Amino acid sequence: MSPSSASLDSQILFLPAGKRKSVSLAFLSLGLLGIVSTLLEIVRNHGQTSQALFSYLVAFFFAVTICLGGLFFVLLQHLVGAVWSVSLRRIGETMAATLPFFVPLFLPIVFGIKYLYPWAQDPKELSEPAASALREILEQKGSYLNLRFFLIRAAVYLLCWSALGIWVYIRSRRLDKTGDVGELRKLRRGSAPAMLLFGITLTFAGFDWVMSLNPAWFSTIFGVYMFAGAVVSSLASITLVSLLLRRAGLLKNIITTEHYQDLGKLTFGFVVFWAYIAFSQYFLIWYANLPEETLWYGVRWFLTDGQTFSPSHEGWWANIAKALILLQFIVPFWLLLSRFGKRSPVLLGISACILLLAHYIDLYWFIIPEFHKTGHAFHWFDITALLGVVGVIGSLFVHRLGSAPLVPIKDPFLKESVEFENV
Repeated sequence: MSPSSASLDSQILFLPAGKRKSVSLAFLSLGLLGIVSTLLEIVRNHGQTSQALFSYLVAFFFAVTICLGGLFFVLLQHLVGAVWSVSLRRIGETMAATLPFFVPLFLPIVFGIKYLYPWAQDPKELSEPAASALREILEQKGSYLNLRFFLIRAAVYLLCWSALGIWVYIRSRRLDKTGDVGELRKLRRGSAPAMLLFGITLTFAGFDWVMSLNPAWFSTIFGVYMFAGAVVSSLASITLVSLLLRRAGLLKNIITTEHYQDLGKLTFGFVVFWAYIAFSQYFLIWYANLPEETLWYGVRWFLTDGQTFSPSHEGWWANIAKALILLQFIVPFWLLLSRFGKRSPVLLGISACILLLAHYIDLYWFIIPEFHKTGHAFHWFDITALLGVVGVIGSLFVHRLGSAPLVPIKDPFLKESVEFENV
């Protein structure tokens, strides 16, 4: 038996049942606390319903993009036939396996759609000039932005993601049980069309759920921006989970420094990609200088009354934008630039935490200004909604991760992955 085989056989490949239950219960308790707190506050103060729904939309999109990024990670590894990532793949598969649970979590957005999206409102219920502006938008975009078609598209996105998440997870679990490499071949053959479906649905979900909060604004690069944020946040999550597993004494000789270096490379590359896409979107809108496009950025940087902005005075949201540039690009760029930064568990963990915080701030900066155009301090709902969604999904993730081996134990390339070394 080779040294690597011996080390593999000596590993604890399952999350201990007691630890799984306690961590899952802790997440679930936080989730229920967040949901109950949000509902009680809405009941107590009906005037806060819109604020609660906007906060919930940020939390929902934050969680679903992380899990979608996990799905992308798994599909990408199968698509290119990667070997190094076999030791990490189960984490991404488990993230993807939580996607069906976002179907019920989407219901608050469905029931609160008129509080979130101007195009879902009745112009007769609005005063001028808002009613005239809405009628003009609906004349131009009403065939796409209408309640029935919106719900049909949302159902398609959620069902596609659920099917893909279940597909990659079940195939991998079958491989665990049977050792049939045919399961691996099916995953590799199906990853190309699955990747195409993933890209299309994520792009249009970004258009529908975030960009249409301001139906007058549009950006053809917006879907790519959402994709970049999803991948960066999912890589950060995979890094954190793997570090926590090693800290708990699991997979110490299966997930190694070599794997962390490659995770660091991927994360660094997508951090730069996110910055490139973010700058490209801003630069093209700035250069074209069209009022219906520049107002969107104007609200998020300059002092504004919601209709016009003053280019000579920065507004409250400019502080969030500057923090985003710092946290989503500059700090992780320098932390992950060197080989040492990619191989250091401490620096990788710090980078991952910063990137997850930045991803939330990024979505917050995109969504909340449509409700608070002049800026505001963080609201209690921002915390409770985030706890609710992340707590429920975190509980399901831990439960599912602990119900299977922590690595695909019968993957024929697992031994090669354990022995992987960077050149």
